[in-house]
Amino acid sequence: REVADTVHASLAEFNYFQLVTVDGKDEAMSPPPQLMANFDNDQLIILFESEPKAPMKLAGKIDIGVYDPTFYTAIDFTEDAN
Repeated sequence: REVADTVHASLAEFNYFQLVTVDGKDEAMSPPPQLMANFDNDQLIILFESEPKAPMKLAGKIDIGVYDPTFYTAIDFTEDAN
């Protein structure tokens, strides 16, 4: 839990590496309420969910991106069925 709390605070500086735009305008995202951190096969695995600060219509052009300027991060998106 201590690792998750430390990572949560650190990632806040970088908006959790999230870039979300609607029709080219930035969409404000809420901070994840919690993070889960596990060590697996010598890798730190961090899981979290986030949502827009305000309701967002699923219309127009919505772009979702991730970016980590500090080091390589692999990011997987879960499927709707998950």
